[in-house]
Amino acid sequence: MHIKKTIEEIDETHIRMVIEVIDAERVRGRRTYNLVKSPTQNTDEVCREACPEAFAEAFAS
Repeated sequence: MHIKKTIEEIDETHIRMVIEVIDAERVRGRRTYNLVKSPTQNTDEVCREACPEAFAEAFAS
């Protein structure tokens, strides 16, 4: 299993992050995060706080 993440910056304060858990080419689960940040915050940091497992080096099944 692995995690695929898609991060889209809607504007300077809104982010959409989609996390998919994939097992052998099949999507096992999907979560969508609609996040708000200040213009000075780092997008990756905000996303990492919302879903740290999506940023882990290895995903254990």
